[in-house]
Amino acid sequence: MEAFLFLSALTVRKTVLVLMRKILKLNLLALLAVNLLLVAFCARASGPVVYIVNGSTASVTEFSDFASLFYDRIDYDGVYGTSPYCGATMLTTQYVLTAAHCIFDGNGNADENKMLFLSVVPQLQNESDFPNGSIERVMASEFYYRSDYSDSSSDLWANDIAIVKLESAVNIDAVNDVITRPTAANVTIYQVNTETFEAIGHGNTSTGYDGSDSLLKTDLTYVDTATCQSGIGYSAVTSSQICFTGSYNNANGLYNSTCSGDSGGPVYWDNSGTWVQVGITSFGPSTCGTQATNSGVTSVFTEIYDYETWIQDVLDGNETANYVATDAKRTAYLSSTSTSSSGGDSGGSFGWLSLFALFTLALLRKHTEMGEAA
Repeated sequence: MEAFLFLSALTVRKTVLVLMRKILKLNLLALLAVNLLLVAFCARASGPVVYIVNGSTASVTEFSDFASLFYDRIDYDGVYGTSPYCGATMLTTQYVLTAAHCIFDGNGNADENKMLFLSVVPQLQNESDFPNGSIERVMASEFYYRSDYSDSSSDLWANDIAIVKLESAVNIDAVNDVITRPTAANVTIYQVNTETFEAIGHGNTSTGYDGSDSLLKTDLTYVDTATCQSGIGYSAVTSSQICFTGSYNNANGLYNSTCSGDSGGPVYWDNSGTWVQVGITSFGPSTCGTQATNSGVTSVFTEIYDYETWIQDVLDGNETANYVATDAKRTAYLSSTSTSSSGGDSGGSFGWLSLFALFTLALLRKHTEMGEAA
């Protein structure tokens, strides 16, 4: 399986333009450092893989609880990513559900850089609307993830779930624009291969290529846990993960699936006309649109129902945030990284040079996927 990159590559095509003024100020030695950091980051890039393959345009009117995560320093030094690096959904007007690996560094550490400068955009139809279109963007404030989350391919990113509290509520309908969560009665109904499921996201449309700025959807078919575990490299899949396969497209030779950039986004079950979110996009085969050997699985998600108690505890204020982002921390972080002579990172945090390397690497997503997961 292949690892998802931190930022969507399409994000960075325009981001590079934003950064060019700063790049021109770098001397030759600094440019060499950038290249070295790029190589280093390529070597360590890891985290699960996902994008929408064989998708059609999805409407945020139909999927109004969908949200997008952006790297966003606009209010601090003007730096930002122009495409979302992960998807998410609205639990309430102020709490967002996503994958834990979206805020980790792939080496087992929560990534302070990502958390400090994470903004959420609800109901983003087209990526090109960020940041100057008719959108709403709100910075993240508190981060919640489970102590048993494994940021490791060998464990297949077990317990890959996180909740983000925003600095303020977003302007959405508190009843109709938040997710419908599954109940105990739902589980036995949807865990069959005759039910209808849709995954949505702004991720790649095939491995290493993003052919659309629009939100996309693709239909998937449920695969039971035992069959999923029979796939080569999938024996560590747990009952708290939910697996899917997809229809084959004769035109491109690919199966319906999620892909890079879709991480953290939803898979919905059609419960008699009501979309119920049953999973959070986590990982899949190294080549998007292919099937895991033996099982036929194309996409694996964190199953939401198994975390219902924890989710409700976070919403009720019974859990302590793992990390709290503040303006003071953001200012201090940028000050410390701008004065760093090496531009190195610690615990997943990126200095200026390594941030540039990160953005440059992300630009490659349109052409090639990098990194491996078991």
